[in-house]
Amino acid sequence: MKLSSKEKRTKGIGTDAVMAIMRYAFDELGLNRLDVNMFTSNEPSKRLYKKCGWSEE
Repeated sequence: MKLSSKEKRTKGIGTDAVMAIMRYAFDELGLNRLDVNMFTSNEPSKRLYKKCGWSEE
């Protein structure tokens, strides 16, 4: 079963993945900023990143 399948959506997998990447980037690598590119029409992705504390510039 793919992670993108309807059965796997809204289970928090994406949020966990983004938060883990953020922890690694900031805590382990010492980065100060991350950037993401996505299609402007991808509302689920926008909600995911906003939930993880990202802001649009």
